[in-house]
Amino acid sequence: CHYRGAPDGKTDVLHLVNYSTRRRGVPVTVWMRKQVQSAKLWTLGSETPVAMKGKPEGNGFEYYLEPLSEYAALELFVNASR
Repeated sequence: CHYRGAPDGKTDVLHLVNYSTRRRGVPVTVWMRKQVQSAKLWTLGSETPVAMKGKPEGNGFEYYLEPLSEYAALELFVNASR
C-alpha cells in the first residue's frame, strides 16, 4: 500500500497492490482515520471508477473491497472541515 494526500487536503489516494500468487486476492478492508465525503475505486482495465460506500467506524470510515487483481487505487474525497 502507498498513501498520498493532495497538497490542498481535499483528496487522498490509497494505492493497493496484490502480491498474492492467486490471480485474485482475498477481500480487503480499509479503514481511514478521517471523515470522508465519498470514495471511488479504480482498477486495472476499467475506464471508470466504482463508487464505494464507506461505513462509519470509530473515528473514521471502513471500506470493504472485493478481491483485487494486481492493482487498485481508492480515491478519497475528504470533508472540507478537516
